[in-house]
Amino acid sequence: MCQKIYKYFSCQEHLDSFKTGTIRFGSLDYYRNIECPNRQDSHEGERFFSYNSDSVTMCVGGKKVPTVGPIEGASKTVNTKLFFIFSATYSSSQNKFGSFCAQVRSLDIFKTIVETALKKVLQSVSLRLGKVCYYDPNIFELQYSDDDPVLCKETRFCEEEEVRLYFSLDSFTLWANPQGGEYSYAIGAIGDSNSSIRLHFFNENFNFIELNIPEMVPLITLH
Repeated sequence: MCQKIYKYFSCQEHLDSFKTGTIRFGSLDYYRNIECPNRQDSHEGERFFSYNSDSVTMCVGGKKVPTVGPIEGASKTVNTKLFFIFSATYSSSQNKFGSFCAQVRSLDIFKTIVETALKKVLQSVSLRLGKVCYYDPNIFELQYSDDDPVLCKETRFCEEEEVRLYFSLDSFTLWANPQGGEYSYAIGAIGDSNSSIRLHFFNENFNFIELNIPEMVPLITLH
C-alpha cells in the first residue's frame, strides 16, 4: 500500500508552487528562528534533556538505570545551518500549519523522484527519509544514533506526526550544474531580496534550497 503524506501551507501561492513541482528544503536553523509560533522549535537539531536534575530519569534502551551523582544536563546537536529538511505529516487534519493542503500519494516514490533530482543538482548528497521521534526532555537516554538530533522533537509536538526528507551539506559541497541543467533551482536566505542565485559552493548564510521537479506533479493532489 502506498503511504500518503500531507503538506500544509499558509497561503495559496505556496500551495500552487508545490503542486506544480517546486519543493523547498529549509535549514534547521531557519525553523529554530521562524516567527510562526506553530512551527518554531528552538531545539531543532538538538536532542536534549532537562537541566533540573531532580526531575531527570536516566535510561538505557528504554530501561531506567540508577542516577550516579548530580546531573547537570546535556544535549546532542548537529550544525543547524548545514541540515536541510522538507517536513510533512501523516495526518490529514493538521490545519494549524495552514489552511491550504496538498496530498502526496506515495511517499517512497516521492522520495525517489526528489533524490534523483537532488543528486543532479548537488554532488555527493544523500537524501534521507525519517519519521520524527518525540521524546520527554526529563528522560536522559544514554544511547543515541547519528540521526537522532535531526529526527527528534519534544513530546509537546507529538500530535504533528511529522515525517522528514533531509540532507546535509558543507562548505565544500559542489553544485553539479552551477549554470543550470535539467532541473532549475534557487537558494538563498528567506527575506533576502537577492534570494534566488546560483553559485559553485554552498554558503552557510543561506537557509533554503528550492528545486523544481516536474516528475513530482502526478503524485500531488489538493486535499
